[in-house]
Amino acid sequence: MTEPTNAEAFVNAAEKVTKAADRLDPPAPTVEQRISNLTNILAAIASVLPAQMTPSGMAQASSAATTTKPQSSAQSAVSDLPPITGQEPLPSITVTLAQTGVKEGELFQIGGFLLDDLERWFFDIVGTIAGLLGGLSQIGIIKWRPLINYFNWTNQQQPLSPADCADMVERNILDFDTAAGEAALSGLDPTRFANLVQDTGEPPGIVEMLSLLRRGLIDEDTFAQAVAYSRVKTQYLPQLLQLAYSSMSPADAVEAYVKGIVTEPEAKTFYEHGGGLASQWGVLSEAAGDAIGVERACALEAHGDISADELKKVILRSRINPMFEGIAALGNNRWLSAYQIGTMLSTGAATPQQATLWLTQDGYPSDQVAALVAAKSGQGIHKTKQEALSTILTGYEAGWLTPGQATEGIEGLGYPAEAVPALLALHDNRRIVATMDAAVTRVRAAVLARKIDWTKARAELASIGISAGVINHYVQLWQIEMDTEVRTLTSAQIGSLARKGHITEDVAKQKWVAMGYSQDDAGLLWMEYQPSAASLKAARPAPAATS
Repeated sequence: MTEPTNAEAFVNAAEKVTKAADRLDPPAPTVEQRISNLTNILAAIASVLPAQMTPSGMAQASSAATTTKPQSSAQSAVSDLPPITGQEPLPSITVTLAQTGVKEGELFQIGGFLLDDLERWFFDIVGTIAGLLGGLSQIGIIKWRPLINYFNWTNQQQPLSPADCADMVERNILDFDTAAGEAALSGLDPTRFANLVQDTGEPPGIVEMLSLLRRGLIDEDTFAQAVAYSRVKTQYLPQLLQLAYSSMSPADAVEAYVKGIVTEPEAKTFYEHGGGLASQWGVLSEAAGDAIGVERACALEAHGDISADELKKVILRSRINPMFEGIAALGNNRWLSAYQIGTMLSTGAATPQQATLWLTQDGYPSDQVAALVAAKSGQGIHKTKQEALSTILTGYEAGWLTPGQATEGIEGLGYPAEAVPALLALHDNRRIVATMDAAVTRVRAAVLARKIDWTKARAELASIGISAGVINHYVQLWQIEMDTEVRTLTSAQIGSLARKGHITEDVAKQKWVAMGYSQDDAGLLWMEYQPSAASLKAARPAPAATS
């Protein structure tokens, strides 16, 4: 016959317990019957206990514990126990009424049920066994885990915990009524479950709530409620409210001091409020701020305005690594521009080879360097050639050189022979035009000055070869000039006449107003030029006023 499994043994034992309980005669069992029935119940329970849980097994375990050195972990302590090989029934128990000390008929109340002292003795025995089981809970969990798993699998009726139900309501997984019904299976009524739901869930973080408070999106009462729902004690609410606003950072405090916005004591206070260490204030304030530009400092050092040590300090205070100080100092060097190089090349101050090197060092492409050098090199020769040609033509135009001399000089400059007559003819025409222009100018001046009449003017213009049509054009133009040219007295001349008594006050003021002066200004001018009494006596009668 095969040995029954733990599950089968437990079921068999439960049946034995039930049958033994059924044999109890509730109406009026005798004391001996009760003791016998209780003995049977205890024996049925002991039949399903491991050997280590029987009195003999626990005695052996206790003896082993007193002679064995304690282990370092729970796992090693359990492994030292004797192996579980099966069940060992309790020995037969014989208990007499006298040994129990129970008087027949004595009753007491447990959980609303009236029990006599004998039944109370039974509960004491069961409680003792439960205590032993609790003391060996770790062994029981290991031994009985398969049996527990089996009963959990065959009886899948364990309800959700009330805490889980409340959390599922908060997460909108279950509605309140369904969750409350599930929690009722654990003995929680709807009112208590509603309180549990109200207590479930976490508010937004304290930092986020402080941010909302700063923006005015929530008030302090809402913030206090959020703190109460968090894990932070509400007694610290005043301190939390102080965290809603931050002080300036230590770096900002140092910068404000360096820029002269606040005094040093004020800056130190802000610095320490921001979390800065007082011992580091001096170093940070000394290192703050920027130096002047390195290139500017190099220029000042090159001109002797600052020393080399001062230049080094500027470089150290800049973003340049100290290992590049020497290179940074070279930033004061300057080089000629392409225009300056071209000018030097065209004037002969630099050779084409030097210009090519300098332009290449400036980063210009080789083809552009070659083109610029070629253009500027020929520019000097071309300029000299142009100046020589201008000198020859000027001498020819002035009559200092004959056509033959001018031709020889022009050809000597490299100009082709066929181009020389055209150049000479051009300057011949220029000379003729210049002569005629000078003559016309003289005739115009004489006409406008009324030194000659129109007949004389026409004759003079015709004598230099000007056609009749052009002469008529000049005459019309000069006539217009004569008609429109009207001379008037100046303000000073009017004042002089008034001072000498040649014109009256009204005439003088009228002329000044006609020139654009206001009435007030004309009065002031009269005060400046009004004649003396002697002048009035000597003056001739003033002419009548004219418009």
